[in-house]
Amino acid sequence: MKTNISEFCTEFSEVLFPLAESLGDAVHMLEDVGEESLAPLTMTFSNVRHRLEALVNKVQGQEAYVLLFGPLKSGKSTLLNAISAGYVSEVTSLPAYPCMVNMKYGEEPKYSVIRYSGRKDQVDTPDELKKLLEQSHRTLSERVRAIEDFGEEFDPIVHLPSAIRRVQVELPVENLRESGTVLVDTPGLYSKMKFGYDAMTQDFRDSAACAVFVVKTDNLFLEQVFDDFNDLLDQFSRVFVVVNIDSGKQDLCPDGTLTPSMESIDPDQIVKAFESLTMSAPLRRAAEGGRLHLYPIDLCSAAARRLRNGGRPADEAEDGEPDRFDVFLKDLLDYLNSTDYLLEFMADSIRQSQKLTEEIVGACESEPAEAIRRGQADVHRRMETLEQTRASASRAVDVDWAARFSELRSAQRQAREKSRSELRDQLAERAAQAVDAWYAGDGSLAALREQELLPRISEAAASYRERVRKQLESVAASPRMGLSLPDEIEADIRAIEIDLDEVGARVLKELPAAGEEKVPVQLSLDRIPIRRRLWDKLLFRSPSSLRRKLFGPPESQDRPVPPGAKSRILGPEARESMLKLVETACDRLFDQAERQHGEGPMRAFTDGCVKAVASQLTGKERQLARDMKEAEATAEKLGRLESTFRQLGEVAGDVQTSVGEMEEVHRPQVQNLAETEVRDVFEPVGEIAPPLNGQEPGMDQVDEEGDEAEEGAEQEEEAAVARGDRGD
Repeated sequence: MKTNISEFCTEFSEVLFPLAESLGDAVHMLEDVGEESLAPLTMTFSNVRHRLEALVNKVQGQEAYVLLFGPLKSGKSTLLNAISAGYVSEVTSLPAYPCMVNMKYGEEPKYSVIRYSGRKDQVDTPDELKKLLEQSHRTLSERVRAIEDFGEEFDPIVHLPSAIRRVQVELPVENLRESGTVLVDTPGLYSKMKFGYDAMTQDFRDSAACAVFVVKTDNLFLEQVFDDFNDLLDQFSRVFVVVNIDSGKQDLCPDGTLTPSMESIDPDQIVKAFESLTMSAPLRRAAEGGRLHLYPIDLCSAAARRLRNGGRPADEAEDGEPDRFDVFLKDLLDYLNSTDYLLEFMADSIRQSQKLTEEIVGACESEPAEAIRRGQADVHRRMETLEQTRASASRAVDVDWAARFSELRSAQRQAREKSRSELRDQLAERAAQAVDAWYAGDGSLAALREQELLPRISEAAASYRERVRKQLESVAASPRMGLSLPDEIEADIRAIEIDLDEVGARVLKELPAAGEEKVPVQLSLDRIPIRRRLWDKLLFRSPSSLRRKLFGPPESQDRPVPPGAKSRILGPEARESMLKLVETACDRLFDQAERQHGEGPMRAFTDGCVKAVASQLTGKERQLARDMKEAEATAEKLGRLESTFRQLGEVAGDVQTSVGEMEEVHRPQVQNLAETEVRDVFEPVGEIAPPLNGQEPGMDQVDEEGDEAEEGAEQEEEAAVARGDRGD
């Protein structure tokens, strides 16, 4: 049998190794990525990874997991001490935290906790482990109350992933190494926090060989004690029930004396009474089918004896009966070394591997994994868009924006010149009308200058100044600032999201305010041409004296001038001179407005726009380069994740196939071995105590005496004793 199980374990480990390796790579990658949306997937893979490691360790070490169940304070810790023949109570007396504690041999003491998130933490000493569990217990209690007060059922995977799911302990206990047994202590039944109990049981059901249920005699006849016990019968193919008796217990007699109780004198009677009075139908069927065995044992005495003698079997009692604990331990180890266990070991290992691979395949096809695949497609589309945008940005950078804005500036200059020409023509026309009207009347030259010509000059200059000032605002507010751009350049600008309108508004806002240069309106008519007649020349009358005589002194010139004198003395030459002077005065004011609000500010504006566009294009290129780099990194990351999930799913599928093929090969071999053992005739080794439930505690039901009549008589006698206990 050892050869068969060794071959199976070697082949099975080789099949699982690639899956464990791929799963480890997936967990490390998910942890490195650290995406919050992938946290559930990380937790799932981490959890499966630890369970797979436990399965691989179990198979490689050919370990037999034995689960211990029972109510609180039933004696599970004492049983652990007795089985291991070592004092492990410092571990088994840990706070009643609702998690599994599995204990195995190790050359050095090691302690670790595995959380629902899948994270594994090492602890150095039992005291540190105890403090950690106490702190975790408080946190868990508060969280459970909060969730239940909210009206929800507490689920540690959802509500507290950091909760401890399992404690792993390695101790240098030789008895554990020799038997290859892993003892698994479960949280006491009927505890207030039973969340996840079924899940915890199922975790080890796939790797456990059998279960040991520990119950005190005080609780043996309480039906509620066995409410959850029936589930064990469905979970495990073999269940050992240890009835923890108190061999020192005494009863009070009518005369006031104390006498040993029935429990201490003949504990078998307690068990028989339980079988006759309380045992439920499922328990009875399991006992009759050889799947349930009961053992009344004083665990405290057994543990003390085994600690004293180093785990050696007890000496035979005076009545020739073997030690009850040694019988239980022999039956347990016989089962763990039996062909039946080998079949169960193989079936459990295969079932667990299939369950784990199904979970892995399901996780690789889950919504988070599908989201990664969708994210891959999205990021590749984004990269295509970014590449197109980068091409647009490159073409936009190659545009000679200085030339484009120079064209804009030239166009605006022409617009100002046109506006200036229009206003000059309007002023010339109005000035000519005013001068002609003055020629026709007797108004003074001062009246013409102050009341007619100067207001018209000022009005024309103000109009031009306002037009020039508003021209810059109008340009900045125009679509694309009025730039003449080809359609392809406009398309590129839109693609890279450069807003020329925003550029113009911002540059205009940042321009310094134009200062106002106060230039007075000057119009001097002192030197307008005057006709000198012959006697004026003969009398040496200068033009200045003639103007004084005609218009009055230069400082006032308010003398009325008759129309005839104007026509005779001034003539058309003076008229043209006055209109020319008006034009010159107007040009001087136009030049002032041009300096303050025209070419200078427009140049500053266009130069600022060139710099702003160049800066935005440079920034856009850098941003696009960063975005592309980020997209490439994301694509690479998603690609690695997708490839990891795909490969992991493929490996899991291959493992499922390989394990199925292994089952087809090894199961028939072990079954043939079992049939051969049944056919073989062998002599029993030693004398085995009579079964406490009417059956041999070993796997093979052999009639050692070969006397069926005697066996029937023995059963009849036991039935009579049971009837006596009932008072029949």
